[in-house]
Amino acid sequence: LGAGYGSTIAAFVRGIGLGDNSLSFEPGVPIYVDDVYMGRPQGTILDLLDLERVEVLRGPQGPLFGKNAVGGAVRMISKKPTGDGAGYLEVGTGSYDRIDVRGSWDVSLVPDKLFARLSGSSKKKDGYFTLLDYECVIGPGSLGNGGTTGTPPPGVPRISLRGLNNVGNDCVIGHLGGEDVQSARAALRFVASDSVEVNFIGDFTHQNQQGPADKYTFINGAFPTTATWNNNVAIPVFGVPYDERFLTNDPYTGYGTFGIDPLIGREVPNVNKVTHWGVSNTVEWSLSQNMGLKFITAYRDFDNSFGRDSDGSPLPVNPTWDTTTHEQFTQEIQLSGVAFEKLDWTTGAFYYDATDSNRGFVTLYPYLVQMQDTNDVQETKNWAVFVHGIYRWTDKLSTTVGVRYTDDKKDVTIFRRNFDGTVPINNAPLSFGSTRTSPKVGIDYKWSDTLMTYALYSVGFRGGGF
Repeated sequence: LGAGYGSTIAAFVRGIGLGDNSLSFEPGVPIYVDDVYMGRPQGTILDLLDLERVEVLRGPQGPLFGKNAVGGAVRMISKKPTGDGAGYLEVGTGSYDRIDVRGSWDVSLVPDKLFARLSGSSKKKDGYFTLLDYECVIGPGSLGNGGTTGTPPPGVPRISLRGLNNVGNDCVIGHLGGEDVQSARAALRFVASDSVEVNFIGDFTHQNQQGPADKYTFINGAFPTTATWNNNVAIPVFGVPYDERFLTNDPYTGYGTFGIDPLIGREVPNVNKVTHWGVSNTVEWSLSQNMGLKFITAYRDFDNSFGRDSDGSPLPVNPTWDTTTHEQFTQEIQLSGVAFEKLDWTTGAFYYDATDSNRGFVTLYPYLVQMQDTNDVQETKNWAVFVHGIYRWTDKLSTTVGVRYTDDKKDVTIFRRNFDGTVPINNAPLSFGSTRTSPKVGIDYKWSDTLMTYALYSVGFRGGGF
């Protein structure tokens, strides 16, 4: 996603998804990695290694995949260790000093019993979007030397933007769109017996790169709010308004400015940092020839910090800084089998417990609209039971029936403090929950190996918010 949302994936299926990282919103297309639910779209841009396949399930998938699968679901399945001794190493290079390295090795630790697969990746490249110093490009005096007309807001001095940036060659002050990500993954597979198999997976991702490229192609200086801010803040304080003068004709350049904000004194760094790790353990137990039991236990943790200059100009119109954290524990139990040689069935239960926080600051038209520190904390508990079956009447005709019951609850505290010290929202508590029954009924007919007709009724729901 764009610079405003950090390391957030925007997954949409059939027009349904989520393009925001706010704790208030739940995704419309959940991501599953080795059957582990990824609770937040933020932090889910992972460099997944050793993928065996990716399944994109369209339409509501509530009965099997639970809440938020209203547009569909994305299920990623990794290769299991086999102990065959195989491995690979790939090295790639490209423009903007790109260097990519990735590799994997599959090894047998105990013959026929314990296998391991180790993988790693590193991706680095310079940013392709260039940030320019406006005065260096346009000429001396183009930013003025502080305001000379009008009255600044109380307590705000007239500020000169001249010499604000450390200007490099060709007026360059920075870049956007770079990449610097390292990741590692270890998978252990233990074949305890002919009927019991255990798979343990641990993964780690570290990202420390510049913000994504963010280009302005239109600025309306005559818009009422913009014009009011220009007349009351920008012109009296800086001597220059926020308008179309801060647009460039090149799609890969802009005048966005990071660092210390001269108006509010806060630092807005040009970074998008993520540390994300997780562990999961899956136990598969074959109870009989026609019945199996699966336990999936997982823990995941990430933090993502990012700054942005959302106005794309040297003026501090809308700088923000965010740090988001997430911790989750999930447990799922699945019992599945085949009955009467015609019915494939699955039943089970799911539990999810997560703590999220988002803190930072946001300014929007400072001294006119918004100047606030934020700190929101959210605890989510979710549990569900489900049953699902596919009955094959003939080799060509089958029906599907499923239902899931879900209980979802959130407890939230919201904090807002204005830069003048006043606290309009002081850790206000909110609690809300919902229960849902999500049915699914379908029928399909296979005319041939390449043609099928189906009709499906399926219900999903999105978790509540504030």
